Amino acid sequence: MKQKIYTDSLLMGEIKREVNRALTQCKPIENILTEYGYKVTRENVTDCLTMRQEQVRGELLSDGLNGFSGALPKYAVSTKWVGCPHLEKELADKMESAIDGRYSPRRQHEELEALQGEFDVMLFRCNEQTHPTRGQILNLSYFVRWFDVEDGKIILSPQIEKLIEEEATIYCDSKKAEVAFDLHKQTAEMLTKFVALFPKDRQPDDVGDLFVIDGSEVKIRDINYNKYLA
Repeated sequence: MKQKIYTDSLLMGEIKREVNRALTQCKPIENILTEYGYKVTRENVTDCLTMRQEQVRGELLSDGLNGFSGALPKYAVSTKWVGCPHLEKELADKMESAIDGRYSPRRQHEELEALQGEFDVMLFRCNEQTHPTRGQILNLSYFVRWFDVEDGKIILSPQIEKLIEEEATIYCDSKKAEVAFDLHKQTAEMLTKFVALFPKDRQPDDVGDLFVIDGSEVKIRDINYNKYLA
């Protein structure tokens, strides 16, 4: 287990402000999902925060054999949303209901196309909300660990204070850092004992009054202890 050095209180304040701004930017997802008939759950909101678009190669348009020599084959290219498995599962359920035999094959095809089209528009709108454009500030993909959903509302996690404190805590990342930290603490303990020897009204005001750094060596300053200590 890594040694904890300290918790940065200023960083905690910055994270709190950032998280609250992220929550404000994230809240419209509730209405977008509801508008298109999808549940506002932690899983679905997580999909909205982490999904992305990828290019998918489609059918062959040209084999590259005609025209200029050395021409490369050309394929149709489309984009596909990935990283949203829970929303895709809800879409699949809606599509299954649309082809349960109530409609003609043509009508079923139209229903499926409409559902897919609405789904793509919904994801596009969510993506606009969660990934910054010129009018927005925050990319919300990092916000996943900070939020929860309660009764269809996006809220900050009940563990938010603990999470923020952990985020703002500095640990020793190496053995050398651990050695330095331990020596630093031991030095502080020894200096505390040293300063306690002096009368309170004559104690040194600063560690610099006690030591001087000469190159890579720390040396004690010349002090007439007899003036202070009986």
